[in-house]
Amino acid sequence: NEEEILYLDTLKKSIKLDFKLKNNIIEFDGDYWHNNPKSKKRDLERDLELKNMDIKYLGLRKKIFIKIKMKL
Repeated sequence: NEEEILYLDTLKKSIKLDFKLKNNIIEFDGDYWHNNPKSKKRDLERDLELKNMDIKYLGLRKKIFIKIKMKL
């Protein structure tokens, strides 16, 4: 999957998507970039905007994904 950029009209900014297939997006939020109050607020705004755009969206914390993967 090539890196894709999506423009969020309401937020007036673009985001890089981790994974996109048709109208489905998966984002992996690692602690390094997503574990401070400013980032969490930005992520919440992003998540709400994607849902408002009628995009099927799944946001995963990398730490939780790794725990699930280890159990498989």
